[in-house]
Amino acid sequence: MVRVLILYYSRGGNVEALAKAVAQGVEKVEGATTELKRVDYATVEDLISCDAVAFGSPNYFGYMAGLLKDFFDRAWSIREKIAGKPAAAFTCGGSSSDSVAEHREDFLSFQNGEGCCRRCLGSGRRGLLLEKTCLS
Repeated sequence: MVRVLILYYSRGGNVEALAKAVAQGVEKVEGATTELKRVDYATVEDLISCDAVAFGSPNYFGYMAGLLKDFFDRAWSIREKIAGKPAAAFTCGGSSSDSVAEHREDFLSFQNGEGCCRRCLGSGRRGLLLEKTCLS
């Protein structure tokens, strides 16, 4: 079984709705399970123990929510343990999706993204989903 951890912060409910949609998509894949968790209840051990992770946050002036940034700060010390782990990021905001796309690397940069490709899965007024698939 592949366990996908979906970590998110949602103040108004839009990112939570996206997180649930990501979880529904993952659950359709045979052999995959999800754990949906608000980032303020997550630990770095959660990140180490999962097989893949998806991060979600509102887009606040082109940047992630402070609670997600705090989680990344706490996870910095274990980045070698999670380097190369498949990851995705999803976000939504009231500004154009272009500003979200410009700052998407902030979600995944702490994971040492060498040897990975990125692909935009969809964008629009309500959200932008990015996929990061490790090639090695």
